[in-house]
Amino acid sequence: MTGINYKNLPRLTRFVTGNFGVDSCHIISTHYIGAANKNRSRLRIDNKEQLPYVEAALRAFYGSVARPAFNLLSNYLPCLLPGRENVMSDWKYPELDDDLFLPGAAHRDRMYHMITEDLRMKAPSCRACVYNRACAGFEKEYFALYGADEFKPLKSRPAPLGPGPVYF
Repeated sequence: MTGINYKNLPRLTRFVTGNFGVDSCHIISTHYIGAANKNRSRLRIDNKEQLPYVEAALRAFYGSVARPAFNLLSNYLPCLLPGRENVMSDWKYPELDDDLFLPGAAHRDRMYHMITEDLRMKAPSCRACVYNRACAGFEKEYFALYGADEFKPLKSRPAPLGPGPVYF
């Protein structure tokens, strides 16, 4: 999701599920690293602007597909889309790091460790969230652009919305 394409996501989702039998998709909120960071003036978008379009795309997807093949959302947090935790990936501290990696001299360790320890942070208010111990937080670069006001702690775990595996 970028500032260029976010408004087209629901229409694209309806098109690919309705015309090509797509059984899953992966919606990734912009990571402000690499080329996205260099082009942030063109690509940037805050969560409050994009989330209605993400929700519309999820509703369109669930209108066509009974159960996704894998998690649909990446780089989103439960406090932004309560009840969608069951279709989110990479928001939690990993129980086991995997062998994925990011190329380049800037990163020589495992990807999830780099993402959770080097790129992410939490606001003081996150301590009051029911997911605080599990959640890896939001990206530092996102905070530099928009601050942390939109990340509101959840007081209880919401019931899952829509199909998908439950990972709590």
